[in-house]
Amino acid sequence: MQAKETVQARWNRLRRQRGTGEKVSVDATALLRFADTAIHFLLAAVLAGASVFGDYAPFGVALVGAAGSGVCGAAALVGACFGYMVLLGFADGLRYAAAAILTFAVSFAFYDMKLLRRPWAMPLIAGLINGCTGFIYLSEGGWRTVDVIYFLTELALTVAAGWCYRQLLVPMRAGRGVELLSPGRRASLTVLLCTVLMSLSALYLVRDISLGRALAVAAVLAAAWQGGIAAGAVLGMAAGLSMDLAANGIPLYAMAFGLSGLAAGAFRGNRRLRAAGTYLLANGGAVLWTWDRGLSLAVLYEALLGAAIFLLLPECPLRRLGTWLAPEGNVSADQRAQARVKQRLEETAQAFRTLYDT
Repeated sequence: MQAKETVQARWNRLRRQRGTGEKVSVDATALLRFADTAIHFLLAAVLAGASVFGDYAPFGVALVGAAGSGVCGAAALVGACFGYMVLLGFADGLRYAAAAILTFAVSFAFYDMKLLRRPWAMPLIAGLINGCTGFIYLSEGGWRTVDVIYFLTELALTVAAGWCYRQLLVPMRAGRGVELLSPGRRASLTVLLCTVLMSLSALYLVRDISLGRALAVAAVLAAAWQGGIAAGAVLGMAAGLSMDLAANGIPLYAMAFGLSGLAAGAFRGNRRLRAAGTYLLANGGAVLWTWDRGLSLAVLYEALLGAAIFLLLPECPLRRLGTWLAPEGNVSADQRAQARVKQRLEETAQAFRTLYDT
């Protein structure tokens, strides 16, 4: 009742300020919370369309499990249900929508338990609930060996993706910066990027040319140009494998993206056109080597589109990406000192913010 009265008092104050022509002040904390809520909603809606092996879409449920029980968790639940019903249809989406609702219900009902605050607790619960709903659906059609393999893979992906999403969402809601990512958060960011690209891979621009795969090419090129051979090969393999899981499961895109990212990484720090040209040459060779194995000529057009996007990207975000990808050994002493000072200031600011919220 007190919260309702507070909201009503604020609404009446805003109406009075608007009626008298006074300048309306907006609370920065409220804007940040609104932004966090919108991000959770959009991510859940997009990830609901990311499917593996054609019929399994566990990533929306994983995000609901990682989002928690607050307003952001409710936004993630609404976004996941919306995405499942729109992108998968009523029959297929109902199973995952039910799993998302049950996951949020468990998180909401037992939010005060310390056990659920552990990083692995809610991802495991999301995987268990998704397994229960999937068991009911799959039992109606009989259990083949391939169905069991895909079902167990889906459960593992639900738990792993939920843990990775939580590593990124919890620091974001706490207001902590992610400029210098830890290895675990780098891996979590890679998983989030690949699953989003999996969902966008079903969006075709012209015939067989996929927007998601073109954006994956741009991401691999950016990582290779700033991070070198290792970053290009790792992200190329991860992005290619995610495209394969979204398509037919045969690791053809993993070979093409990994080889092309490895080749483009040799031109780290050089002109962008050289890295893009090397990527296109390696990608063309991969297509020729698999002429009768499954890769279509659309991969070449997607590579051209992705290279064009990479060449049009502004310089500042790419340089910041380089600081994320650079190992600590390649960072100067001044940069490490600046990073430590920035971390201490952010921790102090977070303490004052927590005190203000209290």
